[in-house]
Amino acid sequence: MAQSVTLSSVGTSNPLILDYLGAKATTARITLASTTMTVNAVVQATLDSSAITGSSAAWYAVSSIAVTSAVADTGVTYTFETPIAGLRINSTAISSSSLRLTALQNAGG
Repeated sequence: MAQSVTLSSVGTSNPLILDYLGAKATTARITLASTTMTVNAVVQATLDSSAITGSSAAWYAVSSIAVTSAVADTGVTYTFETPIAGLRINSTAISSSSLRLTALQNAGG
């Protein structure tokens, strides 16, 4: 089942806590609620299992997003071939509306 988090103001979203033990790969997608908004954001990931307990985790930037209306129509997709413990959005500019980060993991043998 996919997990999602929404960010509607400048700052950092709540983290998506992921299954870093059972999942083999994760696909994440960031979408915008409006095609007229402008955004400056970074998708961040962590390998730290401490993200599960709410403890301080070390986050790193996966990709910077300077979103225009062209990207807003299609979204941006990331694929992680190795396990990760969490994802979140960190934004320094949101002109209006909101960003949504959705993550889907595959599991099994």
